[in-house]
Amino acid sequence: MDVARLKAILGGDELVFEYARMEDIDAMAAKKRKNNKKKGEMPSFDQSFAPDADKSDEEVLLVEFRDVKLRQTLSTGSSGSTSVRMPTVRRQDMVKAIERRVARFRTALDRFIETHGGLTGPDIGVRRCWEDRLDVEATRLLPVPASETRPLDPVQAMLVKSENQMAMANAYDAAGGGENFNFAGYIDALKRDPSYQNQIVPGGEFTVPEQAPVYAETTTELLGNALQDALDRLLLDDADLDRGSHAQLYAHQADALKAVFKGLDVVVSTSTSSGKSLIYQLPILKMLWQWYNAKTNSETPNDDTVGPACPTAIFIFPTKALAQDQMRSFNHLKSLLFPSDVAESFICTTYDGDTSADDRARNNGRYTVIFTNPDMLHVNVLPNWERPAWHSFLAGLKYVVLDELHMYQSGSFGLHVSLVLRRLRRIVDHCAGRTSHESGDGVSPPSFQAISCSATISHPALLMQTVFGVSAERVRVVANDGSPAGAKHWVVWNSPYITPNAPESGRVHPIQEATRMLADLTMAGVRTIAFCRYRRTCELLMKSVTAEFDRRYQKINAKRRMANGGEGDEEERREPPNVMAYRGGYSVSDRRLIEHELFAGRLAGVVATNALELGIDIGALDAVLVVGFPMTVASLRQQAGRAGRRARASLAVLIGGGDPLDQHYMANPRLAIEDNEPDTLRSTADVAAEMPGLGDNEGVLEEHLQCAAFEIPVNIEADQSYFTSALSKEKAQHDLAVFQSIVETKLDCVNDTDVDGAATEPGDRYYTCDAKWLPMPARQVALRGSGGQLGTDENYSVIDIDSHVVLEEIEPARVSFTLYEGGVFIHQGCTYLVKSVEPDARYALVARRDGLSWITRQRDYTDVDPAKTLSVSSHEKLIQTGSPASAPLLAVVKYGLAAVATVVFGFFKLTTTTADGTGAYSKIIDAVELPESQTRPYSRTCAGFWIDLPYWLQELIARDKGLSLAGAIHAAEHAVLNALSSSSSSSNYGTAGQAAPRLATECKAPEKEFKRAPSARRRPARLIFHDPEALDLAGGQEHRRTAAWRAYAGLGPALSRALARMERCACTVGCPECGVTWGPCTENNIVVSKPGALVLLRYLNSPLAAHDPGTAAAPTSTTTTTTTINTNTTTNTMEDLADLRKSLVLGVPDGPEENLAGHSIAQTII
Repeated sequence: MDVARLKAILGGDELVFEYARMEDIDAMAAKKRKNNKKKGEMPSFDQSFAPDADKSDEEVLLVEFRDVKLRQTLSTGSSGSTSVRMPTVRRQDMVKAIERRVARFRTALDRFIETHGGLTGPDIGVRRCWEDRLDVEATRLLPVPASETRPLDPVQAMLVKSENQMAMANAYDAAGGGENFNFAGYIDALKRDPSYQNQIVPGGEFTVPEQAPVYAETTTELLGNALQDALDRLLLDDADLDRGSHAQLYAHQADALKAVFKGLDVVVSTSTSSGKSLIYQLPILKMLWQWYNAKTNSETPNDDTVGPACPTAIFIFPTKALAQDQMRSFNHLKSLLFPSDVAESFICTTYDGDTSADDRARNNGRYTVIFTNPDMLHVNVLPNWERPAWHSFLAGLKYVVLDELHMYQSGSFGLHVSLVLRRLRRIVDHCAGRTSHESGDGVSPPSFQAISCSATISHPALLMQTVFGVSAERVRVVANDGSPAGAKHWVVWNSPYITPNAPESGRVHPIQEATRMLADLTMAGVRTIAFCRYRRTCELLMKSVTAEFDRRYQKINAKRRMANGGEGDEEERREPPNVMAYRGGYSVSDRRLIEHELFAGRLAGVVATNALELGIDIGALDAVLVVGFPMTVASLRQQAGRAGRRARASLAVLIGGGDPLDQHYMANPRLAIEDNEPDTLRSTADVAAEMPGLGDNEGVLEEHLQCAAFEIPVNIEADQSYFTSALSKEKAQHDLAVFQSIVETKLDCVNDTDVDGAATEPGDRYYTCDAKWLPMPARQVALRGSGGQLGTDENYSVIDIDSHVVLEEIEPARVSFTLYEGGVFIHQGCTYLVKSVEPDARYALVARRDGLSWITRQRDYTDVDPAKTLSVSSHEKLIQTGSPASAPLLAVVKYGLAAVATVVFGFFKLTTTTADGTGAYSKIIDAVELPESQTRPYSRTCAGFWIDLPYWLQELIARDKGLSLAGAIHAAEHAVLNALSSSSSSSNYGTAGQAAPRLATECKAPEKEFKRAPSARRRPARLIFHDPEALDLAGGQEHRRTAAWRAYAGLGPALSRALARMERCACTVGCPECGVTWGPCTENNIVVSKPGALVLLRYLNSPLAAHDPGTAAAPTSTTTTTTTINTNTTTNTMEDLADLRKSLVLGVPDGPEENLAGHSIAQTII
């Protein structure tokens, strides 16, 4: 009780007084709980939950003063391991600290007595009222052992809290929500706050004015009376309905519907929340209404065998959540149009990985409309088209809706989806008895109409053509946005330096800045979403804002009690706003609950990854916090568009961190906000001319031809129109040659001879898939790459050891980074200690620890090494260079198999730098190494290519110029990856052409590169690139033409682009413009050397390093490198080398690099 009184007097967080488990004090106590099992014996699930034999759950009462800040340092041992060294404290320093503590206590006691009064009477023996008050406050602060309370599951706690939030939400809506919130005043308040350090960057504050709606004149004739009536009831309130008013469509909605009803393929490219969903819902409902009317008016209305079958439609969405949301919206409108029994007869439902076997059996494939994703279409629908239910569905297919079209504009995923849709059209034509000539001539009515919606992009018609394989004559673009928009206040906010005006101290993590804003806005009733780049950041922000709410509401409730004379019931306590996290990995049921609560207005805020970036309807939001630049400008605009829906005023804040990508946009805020895409200034013809055709992606084309041949045997003449480009005749001719080559060499001919044994004519031959692709080719082709999908047996279950509830499922690729014994797992901002991980059984046991004041971050590395060479670019040329005696002058580029191994070898324990537990966890308090038995590597074999650097070049960079060789290699790898992901002048397109290779590299880790002692993990001087997806060697994929092969074959031009881009950019340390900064870098772009990369790229672009892909294990593919350095290459002499060395370092400054000087592990690994 005395300690509680002391804490009540001091207030704040200077004194920690709480129960703690012994295992929380000793981070590695969990190691003592090693399995009491025989070697090689797996424990049963029940045994895993058995009580501990030791006392790791024992609790002790912890008293800790946090008024003295000690600076610990990281030290590296002789073995190269890292540990935390605690400082020694001198006796005189401790005496001074105690004296300061006593002085603060006296001041706090005087203030407490003054606040709560003195004596109650003249008798000194009468107890003083401030002492009574002190006992009341101390009693409230007495800690309760965790064993006496079991917290609710976070999602269940949300539901309990939601009812209390509803009254606040209703009052807020009645007041106009964000429309009446003074965002400009809030921004001014931030500037006036004493903690403000000019975080708003120059040019980083502006307002986009509101936009008035533009309505169509009339829509009844367009929709018909019945559908207009349903639309009225959807959009109008009772008063308007009573007056006979009609709902009006926006001008762009009416224009799009007119084009659809004319039979054209339509793409709508307008802003977020512009009512695009109605554009594809209304035509399909009108189709069903017309069929229903015709059937009810026929002579045999109840006979399903008479008359045409019910027409069908497919809605395709990139995510399950979006499909679920649109299904609910469509069915609601359907219920307004049809009588209930008729509405229910049309089976319009989701068909995805979450659809249970019972639901599929109940529907028996009798679908009218399915809401699905490209993966289900690829694996489940197309290979099974011959089943009666699917055959009937596809024969009646009239509309295919592809929402979020911009998601498919680049990368391998977009290319895969394009080929899936071409296979769909081919099967639909076959089911309907149509020929490919009728479907592909651009004049005949199509097998189905395509409707797509997209965020604002340049040249949407080209994207529509490439994705669906349709001619330009069939595509109508609608981009005249008639929807209203409220004023949007933009703020670009740069996290301040940890020590004001001291750049060397580094920047505060954006979590700390976002915490305050999210708390401010939600407490003011402003519905807010905070977007985070990574799942971990999402959880840490959720944890931080929870701590911030606790801190603020303790003060609020204390003031209320004080105002009431120390009285107050628990029922009168103010509760913080309801805020939840939302990201991939959560269970389907949890995600649906969070979506529902958010849509219903019972959540004041949500912290999310880009899982909520797309157009799922989550109700009216008024503010968006973007925590760290989200990789692309398109994503930033999409996220910012989530606020201000329904024409409300809104706020969008981009909060930058200290990494180079963020700082580039902090220095150039208009690049992030305004439309600066180069393609908007170029003609459609110019852009189309640069877009390669399907034949430039032979590997992916072959995969889908194997799938198509399995579905229906392929005939070259009959099927060529499905698998050639619709952009131009030249591209179509090239595609046809590649298509014919793949069919004749990679597929199996089923009728190469006739019944008499004579060879059949080429035009009469049919081909099926190669036998090695059986039994199901589609299952060997991953549209999104490997890594596991939710709901598969490959995922790991994370199980709460106390409640036995499965919290999440985690893909195998993430497990090493997320689950390790002794580590902290975070779910909905709540901390769980990892008790054990069972790789063979694929589950991990975790125990909730709400009082934990620290978290963990894995210490890991990924090694990427050549495993097997399949192709070599050129012949080695050797030259005497001194040491070693013989070294290659020419850089040799090799393609083949790469062994990729990720190892988590330990973790750091981190705590916040703030006493109240808010903000980022960036203070290292311990460095732990895991035992070898727990460092099982995550290994896979991928396709890749690599360039070993000659020894003389390594010496030139590291010894002669004093630059970081690791930084030079890392920066050059980034530059090449950035160059490979875009053409020389267009970064938007690649869907049906040379899909931007989605490659990875071995990023350099600061913990290794900044060690004082050389690391035992030595890495060769090599640029290496690989596919993220593992190859299925057993499935014959070793010689597959992969994304890595395509990049290898096109490496010469990419090297030229990378060098030109870097020399053009005026920055000194690297940025996105020069290519040194790469968004997906796993090590935050820290160990990079732009001067060193410039030397490497000049060398790789010299004639001595000319790249000429060979043909050892792949089709002939040559490319000529654009040279940028003029050197004599007729002989390989020392004079050649000397001249080359001079040209490589011309104008390159000596080291050390300004961005690498003075770095320490503590500054860079967080």
